[in-house]
Amino acid sequence: MSYSQRGFTLIEVILSVAIIVVIFGLSTFGAVKLSNRLYVAPADTGLINIFSTAARKSRDGSGQSDWGVYLPYNEISRALNEIIVFKGSSYALRDSDYDVSYRFSDTTLFVDVSLSGASPSSGDDHEIVFSVLTGQTDNYGTITLTVFGQERVVSVGEDGIPTREY
Repeated sequence: MSYSQRGFTLIEVILSVAIIVVIFGLSTFGAVKLSNRLYVAPADTGLINIFSTAARKSRDGSGQSDWGVYLPYNEISRALNEIIVFKGSSYALRDSDYDVSYRFSDTTLFVDVSLSGASPSSGDDHEIVFSVLTGQTDNYGTITLTVFGQERVVSVGEDGIPTREY
C-alpha cells in the first residue's frame, strides 16, 4: 500500500508559528524604540528652536526690547503644555500683546531647570531673558528633559546660544 502525504506535520506547524512569533516580537520591540526616539528628538530640538527664536529677536533689536522665554511647568508634575516667548525684561513686566505661545508635549517632563546663571538658584527658574542687540543672558544654565524615560539636556550659555548636551 502506498500512502500519499498531504498537509503538514505537527512539528512543521509549531516551527512555523514559533518563527512568526519571534519575527513579530523583534519588530514590535524595534517599533517601540523607534516611536520613543521620534518623540524624544522633537522635544529638545523644539526647546532649542524656541530659545533661538527669542535670542534672535533680541539680537535683531525687534521692538527695541529684550525678549525672553517663559516655561510655565508644574512644580509637582514637572510637565507643561505650552512655552511662551515674550517681549520685555521679565515675564511679569512683559508686553503681553507680543506673546507667542508654542504648544509643547505634556509627555515631556522638565526634571531639572537651572537657569539662574552665576547666582544661586531660587528654585523658581521659569524664565530666561535675552538682552537687546547682544542676545546675551544672565539666566544661563541647563534644562534636563525626560521623554518616555530618555533624558536630554539643553544648555544655554551666557552668549544666549542654546545647545544640546550629549
